[in-house]
Amino acid sequence: MVNVTGLEDPISPCATEVSAILVSHGTLTDRVRLLIEIKYARKASDFKDIEKQVMEDSVAYLANTDSYDKILVFIYDDSSSSEHHDTTRRALIGIENVTDVIIASRPGRIPPRNQRP
Repeated sequence: MVNVTGLEDPISPCATEVSAILVSHGTLTDRVRLLIEIKYARKASDFKDIEKQVMEDSVAYLANTDSYDKILVFIYDDSSSSEHHDTTRRALIGIENVTDVIIASRPGRIPPRNQRP
Protein backbone atom coordinates (compact mmCIF):
# COMPACT_ATOMS: atom_id res chain seq x y z
CA MET A 1 0.00 0.00 0.00
CA VAL A 2 1.35 3.43 -0.93
CA ASN A 3 1.24 6.03 1.79
CA VAL A 4 0.61 9.27 -0.09
CA THR A 5 1.90 12.22 1.87
CA GLY A 6 1.20 15.04 -0.54
CA LEU A 7 -1.09 15.88 -3.42
CA GLU A 8 -0.83 18.89 -5.65
CA ASP A 9 -3.47 21.56 -5.33
CA PRO A 10 -4.46 21.99 -9.00
CA ILE A 11 -5.25 25.63 -8.32
CA SER A 12 -1.77 26.42 -7.00
CA PRO A 13 0.41 28.76 -9.08
CA CYS A 14 2.77 25.88 -9.98
CA ALA A 15 0.04 23.69 -11.49
CA THR A 16 -0.03 23.88 -15.29
CA GLU A 17 -3.17 21.81 -15.80
CA VAL A 18 -5.93 20.44 -13.63
CA SER A 19 -5.03 16.99 -15.01
CA ALA A 20 -1.61 17.26 -13.38
CA ILE A 21 -1.40 15.35 -10.14
CA LEU A 22 1.71 15.25 -8.04
CA VAL A 23 2.26 12.56 -5.46
CA SER A 24 5.06 12.09 -3.00
CA HIS A 25 5.63 8.74 -1.37
CA GLY A 26 6.41 9.02 2.36
CA THR A 27 9.22 6.55 2.97
CA LEU A 28 10.56 6.78 -0.58
CA THR A 29 10.53 10.58 -0.53
CA ASP A 30 12.51 10.68 2.72
CA ARG A 31 15.46 8.99 1.02
CA VAL A 32 15.16 9.84 -2.65
CA ARG A 33 13.11 13.06 -2.51
CA LEU A 34 11.11 11.85 -5.50
CA LEU A 35 8.18 13.71 -6.98
CA ILE A 36 5.78 11.67 -9.12
CA GLU A 37 3.96 13.70 -11.75
CA ILE A 38 0.88 12.02 -13.19
CA LYS A 39 -0.53 13.15 -16.53
CA TYR A 40 -3.57 12.03 -18.50
CA ALA A 41 -3.45 12.04 -22.33
CA ARG A 42 -6.99 12.19 -23.67
CA LYS A 43 -5.96 12.54 -27.32
CA ALA A 44 -2.79 12.02 -29.36
CA SER A 45 -2.06 15.75 -29.56
CA ASP A 46 -1.82 15.91 -25.74
CA PHE A 47 1.66 14.36 -25.80
CA LYS A 48 3.37 17.54 -27.03
CA ASP A 49 1.48 19.55 -24.41
CA ILE A 50 2.53 17.10 -21.70
CA GLU A 51 6.19 17.44 -22.75
CA LYS A 52 5.93 21.22 -22.40
CA GLN A 53 4.08 21.01 -19.07
CA VAL A 54 6.61 18.62 -17.53
CA MET A 55 9.48 20.85 -18.66
CA GLU A 56 7.82 23.87 -17.02
CA ASP A 57 6.87 21.90 -13.92
CA SER A 58 10.38 20.54 -13.46
CA VAL A 59 11.72 24.07 -13.19
CA ALA A 60 8.88 25.32 -11.01
CA TYR A 61 8.80 22.42 -8.57
CA LEU A 62 12.50 21.73 -8.19
CA ALA A 63 13.71 25.33 -8.12
CA ASN A 64 11.26 26.46 -5.46
CA THR A 65 11.71 23.70 -2.89
CA ASP A 66 14.28 21.63 -1.07
CA SER A 67 11.75 18.80 -0.76
CA TYR A 68 12.45 17.11 -4.11
CA ASP A 69 15.49 16.27 -6.23
CA LYS A 70 14.01 14.02 -8.90
CA ILE A 71 10.80 13.62 -10.89
CA LEU A 72 9.23 10.41 -12.15
CA VAL A 73 6.57 10.99 -14.82
CA PHE A 74 3.59 8.66 -15.23
CA ILE A 75 1.30 9.19 -18.24
CA TYR A 76 -1.99 7.36 -18.73
CA ASP A 77 -2.73 7.31 -22.46
CA ASP A 78 -6.49 7.12 -22.89
CA SER A 79 -6.06 7.71 -26.63
CA SER A 80 -4.01 4.52 -27.10
CA SER A 81 -1.57 6.49 -29.25
CA SER A 82 1.43 4.25 -28.73
CA GLU A 83 3.16 5.77 -31.76
CA HIS A 84 3.89 8.83 -29.57
CA HIS A 85 5.22 6.96 -26.53
CA ASP A 86 8.87 6.61 -27.55
CA THR A 87 9.21 10.20 -28.76
CA THR A 88 7.61 11.60 -25.62
CA ARG A 89 9.61 9.33 -23.33
CA ARG A 90 12.91 10.36 -24.97
CA ALA A 91 11.99 14.05 -24.77
CA LEU A 92 11.09 13.81 -21.08
CA ILE A 93 14.09 11.69 -20.09
CA GLY A 94 16.22 14.47 -21.61
CA ILE A 95 14.93 16.94 -19.02
CA GLU A 96 17.32 17.40 -16.12
CA ASN A 97 16.21 15.58 -12.96
CA VAL A 98 13.54 13.46 -14.70
CA THR A 99 14.59 9.97 -13.65
CA ASP A 100 12.08 7.89 -15.58
CA VAL A 101 8.92 8.07 -17.67
CA ILE A 102 6.22 5.42 -17.56
CA ILE A 103 3.45 5.48 -20.17
CA ALA A 104 0.47 3.14 -19.82
CA SER A 105 -2.09 2.86 -22.62
CA ARG A 106 -5.80 2.30 -22.24
CA PRO A 107 -6.41 -1.41 -22.80
CA GLY A 108 -7.87 -2.09 -26.25
CA ARG A 109 -10.91 -3.83 -24.78
CA ILE A 110 -11.98 -0.66 -23.01
CA PRO A 111 -13.80 1.62 -25.46
CA PRO A 112 -12.51 5.15 -26.06
CA ARG A 113 -13.77 7.77 -23.62
CA ASN A 114 -16.31 9.21 -26.07
CA GLN A 115 -17.87 5.75 -26.55
CA ARG A 116 -18.25 4.86 -22.87
CA PRO A 117 -21.65 5.05 -21.16
